[in-house]
Amino acid sequence: MSSFSIPAKQPRRGAYLLPSILTVANMICGFWALMETFKAGQFLFANPALAAGAFDSAAKAIGWDLEVIDVKSVDPSAGMQQAIDDGADYIAITGSPYATYKNQALAAAAKGIPILSCYSTDTPSVESNMLTECGDTTFVGLGMPILADWVIGDSNGKAHVLFPTINDFTVLKAGSDAFKAELTKMCPDCTFQELNVTLEDLLAGKVPGAIASQLQANPEINYIAYAFGDMPGGVTPALK
Repeated sequence: MSSFSIPAKQPRRGAYLLPSILTVANMICGFWALMETFKAGQFLFANPALAAGAFDSAAKAIGWDLEVIDVKSVDPSAGMQQAIDDGADYIAITGSPYATYKNQALAAAAKGIPILSCYSTDTPSVESNMLTECGDTTFVGLGMPILADWVIGDSNGKAHVLFPTINDFTVLKAGSDAFKAELTKMCPDCTFQELNVTLEDLLAGKVPGAIASQLQANPEINYIAYAFGDMPGGVTPALK
């Protein structure tokens, strides 16, 4: 009488994803939250009310409560303190240098409230309690030279560029410098002119008029490169 054994079948190596209905629902909610967050980012400056609504939709998709506090980017300390006093679980801020809210960041750390930042030039760290920095110097340092290279190529090395920006935001100043450095390095016959406006100018719809005035005063300008995507709004009608 013979005997034999069947070796146990070994599972194939790799990652196995066996989502439950609850997991799938959570994934869908997370994806929706991301899409709404991207939408909010697109309208953050041009339409703050629309951006706030998109952020609120993103928060609701993952079961969070959202409170939006209006602050001045150059001095957000009062708004940060309000968020701490209100017992926030997380604080997200955009465009403000860490130095403008350092005291509040450390006070938040003492209460276990993490801070998430975007569009500044500071380096995140556990010690500072600013744990993220999206859209930072690295981001613009990679993107703006690519934009400058495209302008050089499209103009056959004959670009005279107007660059509207808001230098109150340190990350936008870094982006302007990166664009100018690449243009100067790669195109000796190209010129660069920065148009520095304020956030108040942008929100009041004054940027198109400022650009039109620059084009009238400097007719050699043949390209406009914007520091960020909300700035071109209303420019085309103003130039007609």
